[in-house]
Amino acid sequence: MPASVIRAATVDGVAGTFTAGRLTCVSHPGHESCAWTGTFRSTDGTVLRQGVAMYGSGRGSLETYRRTAVVDVGNTGRVYSPEGSQEWIFTVLPAGAGAAIFVVLARRHLMPLPLRKNDPQEYASPREPAGPGRPDARGGGQFNGIIRLPVVPGRPSASPARVRPWLRPAVGPRPSAAGGREQGAGR
Repeated sequence: MPASVIRAATVDGVAGTFTAGRLTCVSHPGHESCAWTGTFRSTDGTVLRQGVAMYGSGRGSLETYRRTAVVDVGNTGRVYSPEGSQEWIFTVLPAGAGAAIFVVLARRHLMPLPLRKNDPQEYASPREPAGPGRPDARGGGQFNGIIRLPVVPGRPSASPARVRPWLRPAVGPRPSAAGGREQGAGR
Protein backbone atom coordinates (compact mmCIF):
# COMPACT_ATOMS: atom_id res chain seq x y z
CA MET A 1 0.00 0.00 0.00
CA PRO A 2 1.46 3.40 -0.93
CA ALA A 3 2.67 5.48 2.00
CA SER A 4 0.54 8.46 0.95
CA VAL A 5 -2.62 6.32 1.23
CA ILE A 6 -1.71 5.33 4.80
CA ARG A 7 -0.84 8.93 5.66
CA ALA A 8 -4.15 10.14 4.20
CA ALA A 9 -6.12 7.58 6.23
CA THR A 10 -4.34 8.57 9.46
CA VAL A 11 -4.21 12.32 8.60
CA ASP A 12 -0.43 12.34 8.96
CA GLY A 13 0.92 15.38 7.15
CA VAL A 14 1.32 19.14 7.01
CA ALA A 15 -1.79 21.02 8.18
CA GLY A 16 -2.86 24.04 6.19
CA THR A 17 -5.57 25.87 4.30
CA PHE A 18 -7.04 25.10 0.89
CA THR A 19 -8.46 27.98 -1.15
CA ALA A 20 -10.93 26.75 -3.77
CA GLY A 21 -10.27 28.10 -7.24
CA ARG A 22 -12.06 26.03 -9.89
CA LEU A 23 -14.56 23.18 -9.99
CA THR A 24 -13.74 20.43 -12.49
CA CYS A 25 -16.42 17.84 -13.29
CA VAL A 26 -16.42 14.66 -15.36
CA SER A 27 -19.76 13.22 -16.44
CA HIS A 28 -20.38 9.55 -17.09
CA PRO A 29 -23.73 7.98 -18.00
CA GLY A 30 -25.74 8.21 -14.78
CA HIS A 31 -22.87 9.65 -12.70
CA GLU A 32 -20.98 12.91 -12.27
CA SER A 33 -17.66 13.24 -10.44
CA CYS A 34 -16.49 16.72 -9.40
CA ALA A 35 -13.39 17.99 -7.57
CA TRP A 36 -12.22 21.43 -6.52
CA THR A 37 -8.72 22.57 -7.50
CA GLY A 38 -6.99 25.50 -5.87
CA THR A 39 -4.10 26.57 -3.66
CA PHE A 40 -2.68 24.94 -0.52
CA ARG A 41 -0.82 27.03 2.07
CA SER A 42 0.64 25.40 5.19
CA THR A 43 -0.34 26.80 8.59
CA ASP A 44 3.19 28.13 9.21
CA GLY A 45 3.35 29.61 5.67
CA THR A 46 6.42 27.62 4.56
CA VAL A 47 4.62 25.48 1.96
CA LEU A 48 2.63 26.96 -0.95
CA ARG A 49 1.29 24.63 -3.65
CA GLN A 50 -0.92 25.71 -6.52
CA GLY A 51 -3.11 23.56 -8.76
CA VAL A 52 -3.85 20.91 -6.13
CA ALA A 53 -7.18 19.10 -5.88
CA MET A 54 -9.02 18.52 -2.63
CA TYR A 55 -9.85 14.82 -2.29
CA GLY A 56 -13.53 14.17 -1.59
CA SER A 57 -14.72 17.64 -2.57
CA GLY A 58 -17.78 17.82 -4.76
CA ARG A 59 -20.10 20.28 -6.43
CA GLY A 60 -21.86 21.41 -3.24
CA SER A 61 -18.95 21.18 -0.78
CA LEU A 62 -17.15 24.48 -1.54
CA GLU A 63 -17.47 27.77 -3.39
CA THR A 64 -14.87 29.75 -5.38
CA TYR A 65 -12.33 31.53 -3.09
CA ARG A 66 -13.68 29.77 0.00
CA ARG A 67 -11.05 28.48 2.44
CA THR A 68 -11.12 25.25 4.36
CA ALA A 69 -8.72 23.32 6.60
CA VAL A 70 -6.82 20.48 4.87
CA VAL A 71 -3.79 18.23 5.34
CA ASP A 72 -1.01 17.71 2.78
CA VAL A 73 0.21 14.11 3.10
CA GLY A 74 2.74 14.30 0.29
CA ASN A 75 0.49 13.00 -2.48
CA THR A 76 1.34 14.99 -5.60
CA GLY A 77 -1.57 17.14 -6.73
CA ARG A 78 -3.93 16.25 -3.88
CA VAL A 79 -4.76 17.41 -0.34
CA TYR A 80 -7.15 15.80 2.14
CA SER A 81 -9.79 16.82 4.65
CA PRO A 82 -8.73 16.76 8.35
CA GLU A 83 -11.15 13.85 8.85
CA GLY A 84 -8.91 11.63 6.72
CA SER A 85 -9.72 9.60 3.64
CA GLN A 86 -11.34 6.29 2.82
CA GLU A 87 -8.98 5.86 -0.14
CA TRP A 88 -7.20 2.97 1.60
CA ILE A 89 -10.31 0.80 1.15
CA PHE A 90 -9.78 0.71 -2.62
CA THR A 91 -6.24 -0.54 -2.05
CA VAL A 92 -6.96 -3.09 0.69
CA LEU A 93 -10.08 -4.68 -0.85
CA PRO A 94 -8.46 -5.83 -4.11
CA ALA A 95 -5.36 -7.00 -2.25
CA GLY A 96 -7.49 -8.92 0.26
CA ALA A 97 -9.64 -10.45 -2.48
CA GLY A 98 -6.52 -11.52 -4.38
CA ALA A 99 -5.06 -13.11 -1.24
CA ALA A 100 -8.33 -14.96 -0.54
CA ILE A 101 -8.48 -16.31 -4.10
CA PHE A 102 -4.85 -17.42 -3.84
CA VAL A 103 -5.52 -19.28 -0.56
CA VAL A 104 -8.59 -21.04 -2.00
CA LEU A 105 -6.74 -22.11 -5.15
CA ALA A 106 -3.66 -23.19 -3.20
CA ARG A 107 -5.76 -25.32 -0.82
CA ARG A 108 -7.67 -26.86 -3.70
CA HIS A 109 -4.60 -27.80 -5.73
CA LEU A 110 -1.98 -28.50 -3.07
CA MET A 111 -3.93 -30.35 -0.38
CA PRO A 112 -4.19 -34.15 -0.73
CA LEU A 113 -7.58 -35.80 -1.06
CA PRO A 114 -9.06 -36.81 2.30
CA LEU A 115 -8.86 -40.51 3.09
CA ARG A 116 -11.72 -42.15 4.93
CA LYS A 117 -10.65 -44.80 7.41
CA ASN A 118 -14.14 -46.33 7.61
CA ASP A 119 -14.51 -47.15 3.90
CA PRO A 120 -11.63 -49.16 2.36
CA GLN A 121 -13.47 -49.19 -1.01
CA GLU A 122 -13.55 -45.38 -1.15
CA TYR A 123 -10.19 -45.14 -2.87
CA ALA A 124 -8.73 -47.92 -4.96
CA SER A 125 -5.04 -48.65 -4.87
CA PRO A 126 -2.94 -47.22 -7.72
CA ARG A 127 -1.76 -50.78 -8.43
CA GLU A 128 -5.33 -52.11 -8.46
CA PRO A 129 -7.41 -49.50 -10.27
CA ALA A 130 -11.15 -49.68 -10.07
CA GLY A 131 -12.68 -51.16 -13.16
CA PRO A 132 -15.46 -53.45 -14.33
CA GLY A 133 -14.51 -56.05 -11.75
CA ARG A 134 -13.96 -53.54 -8.98
CA PRO A 135 -16.02 -50.35 -9.27
CA ASP A 136 -15.22 -47.45 -7.03
CA ALA A 137 -17.39 -46.74 -3.99
CA ARG A 138 -19.30 -43.93 -5.68
CA GLY A 139 -19.94 -45.93 -8.83
CA GLY A 140 -19.39 -42.95 -11.12
CA GLY A 141 -15.92 -43.54 -12.46
CA GLN A 142 -12.56 -45.19 -12.21
CA PHE A 143 -9.87 -44.24 -9.78
CA ASN A 144 -6.35 -44.31 -11.15
CA GLY A 145 -4.60 -43.60 -7.85
CA ILE A 146 -4.26 -39.89 -8.56
CA ILE A 147 -7.60 -38.50 -9.67
CA ARG A 148 -11.12 -39.81 -10.19
CA LEU A 149 -11.82 -40.20 -13.91
CA PRO A 150 -15.40 -40.26 -15.24
CA VAL A 151 -16.41 -43.20 -17.38
CA VAL A 152 -18.51 -42.21 -20.40
CA PRO A 153 -19.87 -45.11 -22.51
CA GLY A 154 -18.46 -45.06 -26.04
CA ARG A 155 -15.60 -42.66 -25.24
CA PRO A 156 -12.10 -43.56 -24.12
CA SER A 157 -11.46 -42.55 -20.54
CA ALA A 158 -8.81 -39.93 -19.88
CA SER A 159 -5.44 -41.25 -18.91
CA PRO A 160 -3.35 -39.62 -16.17
CA ALA A 161 -0.83 -38.61 -18.85
CA ARG A 162 -3.48 -36.56 -20.66
CA VAL A 163 -4.84 -35.03 -17.47
CA ARG A 164 -1.49 -34.36 -15.80
CA PRO A 165 1.33 -34.64 -18.38
CA TRP A 166 4.10 -34.51 -15.78
CA LEU A 167 2.90 -37.91 -14.51
CA ARG A 168 3.64 -39.55 -17.88
CA PRO A 169 5.72 -42.71 -17.25
CA ALA A 170 9.15 -42.89 -18.85
CA VAL A 171 8.82 -45.63 -21.49
CA GLY A 172 11.43 -46.60 -24.02
CA PRO A 173 15.07 -47.58 -24.21
CA ARG A 174 17.20 -46.67 -21.25
CA PRO A 175 20.93 -46.94 -20.81
CA SER A 176 22.17 -50.08 -19.08
CA ALA A 177 25.02 -50.25 -16.61
CA ALA A 178 27.25 -51.75 -19.35
CA GLY A 179 26.83 -48.68 -21.55
CA GLY A 180 24.50 -50.25 -24.12
CA ARG A 181 20.78 -49.76 -24.60
CA GLU A 182 18.22 -51.94 -22.89
CA GLN A 183 14.54 -52.21 -23.87
CA GLY A 184 11.76 -51.94 -21.34
CA ALA A 185 9.56 -49.64 -19.37
CA GLY A 186 11.46 -47.11 -17.37
CA ARG A 187 9.35 -47.07 -14.25
